[in-house]
Amino acid sequence: MITVVTVYFERLITDVPKMSRCFSPKWVDRLYRGIERHYDKPFKFVCLADREYQFEEEIEIRPLKQSKWANVCQQGYGVEADRIAFMGLDTLIVGDLGALFDYQGDLAVPEDPYRKERACSGFVLCPSRPDIASVKARNCMEALDEFPHDWLHELYPGQVQSYKGYVQRYGLDGVSVVYFHGYPKPSDMTDAWVRENWN
Repeated sequence: MITVVTVYFERLITDVPKMSRCFSPKWVDRLYRGIERHYDKPFKFVCLADREYQFEEEIEIRPLKQSKWANVCQQGYGVEADRIAFMGLDTLIVGDLGALFDYQGDLAVPEDPYRKERACSGFVLCPSRPDIASVKARNCMEALDEFPHDWLHELYPGQVQSYKGYVQRYGLDGVSVVYFHGYPKPSDMTDAWVRENWN
């Protein structure tokens, strides 16, 4: 069974850039519902959090131990689970997840839309990887780059795309996952496809 992992915090981490201060517990529920709409098999949903929060959906809270914003995603790769799909709260699920969630390899990542042949942490598939979770690196993406990985764009062409790097220019044809980074966030947008999938 796939375990979806994300991170939410309000107090634990102090060096958070302004672009990542927009989140609330509602974003966690919205991500859960996006997966539920586009995946027809059972799944678990784990939120690493700095304290207990009241979520509307069936979300398991586990303690967030990381304290540095640049590395906060790394703990997610080490969550105890058979298979992990790690994604940020500013991720929109817009199509079927079946093929992606069937991935059985050791690590699959998107290519950074701005730095070709470098890993991006926008959407990560792997088994539980405590080795990635514990590696010393300047940030999550550099941690991923230290390990052999598959490219999502080679395994699943077109299915996982950056909003600014692809969707903004070319649209959603064939896309299942849209990950955001920087500005804008889904909350800044009025596009019909955003409103349809972010609720």
